[in-house]
Amino acid sequence: MKEGVDSDHPPHWTQGPWLWVLVGTLIVSIIGLVGLVKFATQNVVEPGQKYVPPTMKDGEIVPAHFE
Repeated sequence: MKEGVDSDHPPHWTQGPWLWVLVGTLIVSIIGLVGLVKFATQNVVEPGQKYVPPTMKDGEIVPAHFE
């Protein structure tokens, strides 16, 4: 029988791949934060601009925008 393998007992939690789980979690978190910063800073509304909701003009929908 291999060392550390026992058919009657599951492996101890410290024998798991915890380093790789941590590394993967950090990589995904960093990618998520970079993406959040990249997309959250697009189309920033300048102070004093007014929101204009979608409207119907001449039978067509005019999308929402800021003036």
